Amino acid sequence: MKWETVLSELWVKSRFTSYFYQSVHFEEDEAIPTLSLVATTAGFVLRYNETFPDELSPDELTGLLAHEMMHVMLNHNHRTMPGKNVLLQNLAQDMVINSYLVENKSRFFSRAGRDLRDEPEVILPDGLPLVPDKFYAENGEKYDPAVRYDPSWEEVYAWLAANQDEKITHVTDKSQNGLRIDSRFETPDFSFRQKAADDEIIADFFNESDGVIFKNASNKKLPAGVHFFREKALDDTIDALKKRIISFAQRDENSRAERLYQEISSLINRIRPAKIKNFNKGVKRFLNQALCGDDWDFSARRFNRRYFDEGIYAPGRFYRRQPSLTVAVDVSGSMLVKPETLEKAFGVIESLLGRYAVHLICIDEAVFIPQKSGDTFIASKETSDAYLYHRGDWRFIKTAGNAATFFGPLFDIFMKEKKEPLIVITDGEVYDMDRLTPYRHTLWALPPECVGRIKPPFGRVVAIE
Repeated sequence: MKWETVLSELWVKSRFTSYFYQSVHFEEDEAIPTLSLVATTAGFVLRYNETFPDELSPDELTGLLAHEMMHVMLNHNHRTMPGKNVLLQNLAQDMVINSYLVENKSRFFSRAGRDLRDEPEVILPDGLPLVPDKFYAENGEKYDPAVRYDPSWEEVYAWLAANQDEKITHVTDKSQNGLRIDSRFETPDFSFRQKAADDEIIADFFNESDGVIFKNASNKKLPAGVHFFREKALDDTIDALKKRIISFAQRDENSRAERLYQEISSLINRIRPAKIKNFNKGVKRFLNQALCGDDWDFSARRFNRRYFDEGIYAPGRFYRRQPSLTVAVDVSGSMLVKPETLEKAFGVIESLLGRYAVHLICIDEAVFIPQKSGDTFIASKETSDAYLYHRGDWRFIKTAGNAATFFGPLFDIFMKEKKEPLIVITDGEVYDMDRLTPYRHTLWALPPECVGRIKPPFGRVVAIE
């Protein structure tokens, strides 16, 4: 049977994807023209037409399995926005996943530390919808084609809803590196209300209203999954199934090395940005929880103000020795934080001086101890300790020429064996986020506009606002 061959090869290509489909029950269903991954109270079921697997190669079937898995991992409920165009929602979700797989076809199944040229690529069947080039063109610099871009499906949906007369002809084509050549290298035909091309993609309801199916203008079905609508009551079941899959994959060293596992496990398990309007309170709450309880003591000489208003004089808590914390500032060229944001962050940190010893370190491609030189900080030759921060020192912090930020030296070397709280101030791209040694007492302080872009796999996130 073809599925057995596909699943056997999948074990070699991607352990994580293989673990996912080991939890899926495969079931023939002649009512479905292609395939569909659906959730039930008993688990995931892949329903497929008996003849459909014979129409595609094993690599193409593997690509479709990866596509369907990403719908689950990205929480794509196929009827998400009440009162909105359901067909365009599903089309946007498919476009985003297909475009992501095409842009990352060499990385998707790759393992950290291995040459991408030695890794298997993701191959999708021909004719599947991609995010139109015109979407990127109209969004200007926000989605620069020269760099990796991952628009959300909601953004693509908004564009499709505003341009419903557009012909969707930007599709996958294995012979042209995943793209149809006339949509990438020639000027697309954006004249509307003309005769439809055979490869124009149309989303239509399946079985009246059970789900959504994709076909072309000649009414030929596309080799894509059918999107069935699910009940919201299944959301908790799906979340539990995903976490169970992650726990299985986590035990496998080969799975843990996969970039796919690292990105998806971070997506599912990451601590979401703290909903704290007051940055000052957020930092102090973090410090109170991060400091070791054994270092605190109680004394009647310092009353507990929590109960004082009620007339109760209780001993207050005090720290046996002056606690310390480390503040690491990203000074790479990609650090675009505004001076007023930096001033706001250090205004809170300076309010801690006297009670805490604040050690300052800087980081770009490496960690360095700052040293004053004129009106700026330069790298000190000292490597064993950090700079003791004084009021106003934030004005000496300037960005460096290096564009990249690598936090490995911070977590793998500098903070190794340390226990004190760590506050990281950054807004730049972090190039080694998936390889960091977790440091439990970490607070990532980000400008509000960057909170959703940086997704640390450990610690807390708080917006500087």
